[in-house]
Amino acid sequence: RGRGLPYLLVGSVMTLTGLRFQGSASSALPDGPLSLSYFLSYLLTMLGVNVSYCVMIALVPDLVPTSQTGLANGTLALLLVGGSLF
Repeated sequence: RGRGLPYLLVGSVMTLTGLRFQGSASSALPDGPLSLSYFLSYLLTMLGVNVSYCVMIALVPDLVPTSQTGLANGTLALLLVGGSLF
């Protein structure tokens, strides 16, 4: 319990850093958004998001009673997909 929280912090920092560089790479470079720096910042963003998602999914059994685990996992999946859409 609580061992995944440092990974959640690392994933969040990776995501925010990647988004920051992704925004500056797409606007500053003359060769468009498909440049190497944009690709690397996008890769950092996706790695950070996936680390965060894994930790959130792993926290459900630790924090939710066994009888409500299915509902909690379904709600988490709905919110993660919904958040990805917008």
